[in-house]
Amino acid sequence: MKYTPKYLIRIFFYLLLAIVIINCKKGAVGPVTPIIPPTINEATDVNKFIYNGLKDYYLWVDQVPNLVATKYTKKDTLNNFLNKYTDPNKLFTDLLYQYKTVDKWSFIVDDSKIIDNWIQGISETMGFDFMLGRIGTSDNVFGFVRYIYKGSPAEKAGMKRGNFFMLVDDQQLTVSNYQTLLFTKITYKLSFADVANNVISLNGKSSTMTAIQMQENPI
Repeated sequence: MKYTPKYLIRIFFYLLLAIVIINCKKGAVGPVTPIIPPTINEATDVNKFIYNGLKDYYLWVDQVPNLVATKYTKKDTLNNFLNKYTDPNKLFTDLLYQYKTVDKWSFIVDDSKIIDNWIQGISETMGFDFMLGRIGTSDNVFGFVRYIYKGSPAEKAGMKRGNFFMLVDDQQLTVSNYQTLLFTKITYKLSFADVANNVISLNGKSSTMTAIQMQENPI
């Protein structure tokens, strides 16, 4: 029998098709299981409160990419971002604009009563207001009393407007320790100083005070 080229091509095609079908059957698998994306847990109420509060009311909101990112309009994406923070304070400070450089005022507390008291002018205080200045070109710091609250520990200790002080609990105030010495203690001793010929020096006088809760006129 004589086979034409066209006939041979047709036979080759059918053989190739049969091989493909057989191989497909050998490699056949069961039903395909759909891939289900992982469930994103709902963020904590505290983290959502912090994020939404800053997004709605923060002065520098436009300068914080994570507060204006359109991807966070999607609930799961936002929850995934917020769930990375187990410490709400870290979330808060990370969402501030150049914290402690540009934004020096924002803070957060975990007790709303603190804010209520602050608005009403209630605080634990020694009862005096002061300014700080650097001594010459050194890192040492001195304080200058601006005014005294009536009935306060400072008034009872005999402090007056215009007093200078240099030491807290016998430690020289410096640019690196004044916050710890003056703002974290409820009891401390101030050592006073005098200024003569543009030189400030200790005068041997001191007062020990303990902060009390006082209410000032908040206006």
